[in-house]
Amino acid sequence: MVAALSDSLWLLLGARFVTAIAVGAFWAVGAAIATGAAGPRARARAMGVMVGGLTLANVIGVPLGTAFGEALGWRGPFWILAGLAVVAMPVIARQVPDGGERSQPSMRTEAAALRQLRVWVVFLATALFEAG
Repeated sequence: MVAALSDSLWLLLGARFVTAIAVGAFWAVGAAIATGAAGPRARARAMGVMVGGLTLANVIGVPLGTAFGEALGWRGPFWILAGLAVVAMPVIARQVPDGGERSQPSMRTEAAALRQLRVWVVFLATALFEAG
C-alpha cells in the first residue's frame, strides 16, 4: 500500500526493498507451515505446491500486472495487490494450523542440518531457480 500511495521514487524504491526482504521470511515461514501441515509423507508435495505458486505468479501475474499498469496507471497493480492481500489475510489465518507444543530449535540443531548434502542441493536448486 505504501508503494501505491507514494509520490516519491525513493519512497517507492524503499517500499519495494522492504517487500523484497520480507520475501525471505515468507519462504522460511511458509515452508515450515506447509511442510508441518502436510505431515511427513506429503512434505515434498507441499513444497512443490509453494514453488508452483511462485511459478504461476511469475508466468501469469507479471504479464497481468503489466497489463493492469498500462490500463490503470503504475499505481493500479499496487492497489490490486493490496486489495488481494486484505482478502487473503483472513483466509490464511484460518488455514494456518495452531502449531501446538513444539520444541524450541537450537542453533546447534540448525547448523547440523547444513552437513546434509540434500540441503545444499535444495539451496543450489533454489538459487538457480531464482537466478533464472
